[in-house]
Amino acid sequence: MSRHSRKKNQQRKKKPRKPGAASRSPGFMRQVPDEDLIATDADLQQLDILKHKYATFVSTRPPGKSKLRSLKAALDLGRLGNITEIDHWAMEEFFCHGVPGDDWHPIEEYLRFLGDRVSDETKKLLRRWQDAQIGCWQIDGVIADYLTLRPWIVEESRAEGEQIRTISLAIGGARQFATARGKVLLGYVSPWQPERDLHCFMGYGAAMDKDDVWTRAPLLGLRQPALMAEPVPWEATGESYRQHVETWKQRNWLDWLSSRLEFPFPAATRVGVEGKTAIVEVKGIVPMELETAHQLGIYFEVPVPGRALQLVGASLVEPLDVTSSNWLALAEYGEYREHVGPPPGMPPGASTIVLNRNGKVTWH
Repeated sequence: MSRHSRKKNQQRKKKPRKPGAASRSPGFMRQVPDEDLIATDADLQQLDILKHKYATFVSTRPPGKSKLRSLKAALDLGRLGNITEIDHWAMEEFFCHGVPGDDWHPIEEYLRFLGDRVSDETKKLLRRWQDAQIGCWQIDGVIADYLTLRPWIVEESRAEGEQIRTISLAIGGARQFATARGKVLLGYVSPWQPERDLHCFMGYGAAMDKDDVWTRAPLLGLRQPALMAEPVPWEATGESYRQHVETWKQRNWLDWLSSRLEFPFPAATRVGVEGKTAIVEVKGIVPMELETAHQLGIYFEVPVPGRALQLVGASLVEPLDVTSSNWLALAEYGEYREHVGPPPGMPPGASTIVLNRNGKVTWH
């Protein structure tokens, strides 16, 4: 599992994109003349183009340009800094909601620019984009120009709830997802025409196989953008990392984690001898003597079908809820492990202990 170090973050962002291709990569930073970004009521017939005009305007002109840059930098230092495409997700969050704690809103800025070129009814529709929320949705199908989606429960790996019908602002519209039936779509969805039970998928997102949803589940933390824009404590200032390293060297990590974690909790980790990453329920921390924990590390109990129990190293467990205190505590432990390396008593390359039903203990 990846953890937060600035060095590691920067390396990771050079790696190939995670499983599940993004539906559209927002390329809005090129300067475009004002006249090319004007919209009218007629542009409601080509909403993907209208969204592009809006996004280009607010991301290339003051004060939006500097506000967006600040949001990108803040998210990169926060809990989502290890997400490969965090800059693009920062843009989509900005286009929907602006900057946390700032009364200035990009949609209002664009509407001021348009003035009376658009009607009050069109302004009302565009303001509904401010109510967009990020979520996971199972793609049930495409009918004509509409996507049919159902809420996806990440922790339980299943769809639940009523279908919704959405238009799509992705280039190519809903038809782009014609071959993605059964996949899970992560992205922002807003109300559009409530009287028609019609919603609006905001255009940038990722359509993933169900087994890959864990790779981007942390992005649901953008439901709390102010928290996501806070730096993790060891990166709060230039001295923070050095100070934390000194504290980490003296810390009794077993007691520290035991006092902060709440069990059970859903997490992504490797399971079984194959080492495939899956979503599991972490039951508890394995009790051990302090010296044993120093030599072998800290482990969690994870039930695995067909085996009595699997003990997974704490640095390999990533809670799904990135807003939780569990996530922050384990991220800090993972950062410590990144700094000092693996426990000295672990077999080379091992990270998990499997207790089989026949009583045999194996390292993997």
